[in-house]
Amino acid sequence: MYVPKSFEPPDDQTLRQFMHAHSFGVLVTMTSQGLDGNHLPFVFDAEPSPYGTLRGHVARANPIWRECQDRPEALVILQGPDSFIMSRRSPLVMKRAAKHPGR
Repeated sequence: MYVPKSFEPPDDQTLRQFMHAHSFGVLVTMTSQGLDGNHLPFVFDAEPSPYGTLRGHVARANPIWRECQDRPEALVILQGPDSFIMSRRSPLVMKRAAKHPGR
């Protein structure tokens, strides 16, 4: 994801606080049918250092857990608050988001 320098988080601690505060996200995986996105609750654990672990829960009835066994790469997208600002020139949407690639 392209993030302009002015929008980068100031440090890892800020990113960790964001993940604690906004723990409902989208798990994006590649399945045999193509890309799949599932909305799930996540918990951020600071261990193991230095990056920590993002844990989620998938219901047994959700077939995504079977698909992920063969393709463990995934992307989690966590979104924070957003706002909409209307200007004379064009609308501006302000969003906060974090992505976390992993296995």
